[in-house]
Amino acid sequence: MPHKRVKASLRKKQEVDLPVTTSKSDDTPKSFARLFRYKDITEKKRKEKLDKKKEEKEKQEDLKIKEGERLKDFNERVNKKYQQEFIQAVKSTKPLSQRKRKNREARKQKQQEKKQRQLDEYGGRDFDDLKDNVKFGEVADAPPIFTKIPKARGRGKEVLADSNKQLHSC
Repeated sequence: MPHKRVKASLRKKQEVDLPVTTSKSDDTPKSFARLFRYKDITEKKRKEKLDKKKEEKEKQEDLKIKEGERLKDFNERVNKKYQQEFIQAVKSTKPLSQRKRKNREARKQKQQEKKQRQLDEYGGRDFDDLKDNVKFGEVADAPPIFTKIPKARGRGKEVLADSNKQLHSC
């Protein structure tokens, strides 16, 4: 059973006896160690800045047209090399909220077009309004009796309106 403990002799067998690791005691003061870490961090930052400057110089050199290179070839080379950066620049210039708003409007437009297509196709007839609420165990003894004529919808409504006009015009 999981709530009971295993015998002590079995528990000792399960324990793993790891070899003793020698730990070097660090007797340097914390403030001194902090200074060394700060020095390492500043050196890393300096190196990163130098690397960025070198990359920028390389980019500027790449942006120069080479001897014997056609303008079309130069444009293709630059576009291919900096395509990702162009995309990022365009995305960063347009605020995210505008893009979200534009996408939301596009989605709404698609939904409206879909509803309009359904209206044109099926005449606005959706079978959601024909559902019955039947409770569990309810038994139907006889078919329903309509005391009132159901309201015409969709194309049926147009047909009724036309027939009513013809009746009233006569």
